[in-house]
Amino acid sequence: MQSIHADNVNWKSTKRGVREAKIFSAFHGSDETRIDLVEVPAGSYIPPHRHSFRREFITILVSAGAQMQIGDRIFRPIAGQVFHREPEDVLAVTNDSHHPFQYSVVRFGFEPTDIVWMGKSSEDNEEVVEEAAGAEEAATEETVEEKEVASAEEQSASQEDEEESQQSEDGAQDDETTSKGDADESAQDDKAKKKKSPKKKKK
Repeated sequence: MQSIHADNVNWKSTKRGVREAKIFSAFHGSDETRIDLVEVPAGSYIPPHRHSFRREFITILVSAGAQMQIGDRIFRPIAGQVFHREPEDVLAVTNDSHHPFQYSVVRFGFEPTDIVWMGKSSEDNEEVVEEAAGAEEAATEETVEEKEVASAEEQSASQEDEEESQQSEDGAQDDETTSKGDADESAQDDKAKKKKSPKKKKK
């Protein structure tokens, strides 16, 4: 078991200082399920946005008194609360407190490009492109790694076949040498016997 907290995860920062850390990811067919930690530093915010297909379950970890919007509701959540965000629900966070605001989110049907920013800025556009490019790059790296592993396994199997073949050839040569040696030794024994056998005297 591994304890997960803010000090032992790999954070990725955005332009507004908001940090995200991927905790878990799994694919069910073409649908990805992800669990992320999100931290909004004091004085920062997440602009209003929505997703067409993604469904999320948000658990507040450290509230810090920040303001959150989910759908039409604007409120200040407290630590321990869990919220179900359905597709098309608008989400926005404004941390007007003096402490970081943290929450975990389980994302069903995650797709980096499935996001619509309300009053989208060029900065938000760049962020979506970067996130999609990062996901594609990660998938490419996994494919390359899988190919390298397969190639290494093939080379190892080929090397083992060559070694077995060489061992078989060496064994055959040893058998041939042994057989030839036995034949030579038998011939020498026959010659020795002929020399030792006495000649019969003629009367």
